[in-house]
Amino acid sequence: MHVIAASIDPQLSDLIKEHKNNLEYKNCHLKELEVYAYLHENNFEYMPAFYGKHIDTKREIYLLIQELMDYSSMKIVNSENHPEHWQREDILKTIETISKFHQSVDRTKFVHVEEFSPWQAKELYKKLISIIVKENDESNNIPQLKNLLNDIDNFEEEAKSIQLSKTIIHNDFNPRNIAVSKNGNPLIYDWELAVIDYPQRDIVEFLSFVLPTDFKKEDLLFYLNYHFKLNNEVTWDEWLKAYKYSLKVYIASR
Repeated sequence: MHVIAASIDPQLSDLIKEHKNNLEYKNCHLKELEVYAYLHENNFEYMPAFYGKHIDTKREIYLLIQELMDYSSMKIVNSENHPEHWQREDILKTIETISKFHQSVDRTKFVHVEEFSPWQAKELYKKLISIIVKENDESNNIPQLKNLLNDIDNFEEEAKSIQLSKTIIHNDFNPRNIAVSKNGNPLIYDWELAVIDYPQRDIVEFLSFVLPTDFKKEDLLFYLNYHFKLNNEVTWDEWLKAYKYSLKVYIASR
């Protein structure tokens, strides 16, 4: 990543190297094995079957052994570019499933899954947004991105103002990593970017892929309200604050 970034902007490359321990990619080879073992031990049924792992640190081998999914038995698979494949019942079931994980997971059982604090790498994210703004100056989204550029400095203060518990989240929760079987159950995989953060982070990413580009405000609020009613930990206003923060972090860091 450091070498590739150098062909775009040398400063970007240096910032990636400087902040590598603050990014969600840190220890991804260990996090995924840890999450899968936990899910298996706690009988989490919404994933491909887990058969074990093999680690040889001297040879840098970290193997995950799991079920090879039969795509012919899937209703939806590899649909990251096909929001039209997702019906309302599929979206609701997936939100319900990841919400069950968010609420039940015991974060004290994990060694390598750490809290994500994007302000620790804010100079990297500001550089990324600046490059996008410069290369897309005529885009209709540029004013929003410029506003986000200013907001990055306030991420820490904004996060501390949210009265909501953090949990372990998937952090790459989109249809590249979610299939739906023909019986309607989601299968979730590829947990290597898992971090501790607000559960809203998974939902905003998921909806950004499964909603059509011309979605209506009413449709978005319907799904956000559905997620909110599954939790009941805080008020709607507090829940919405976490959504707004999570959306900004998602855009800045991805």
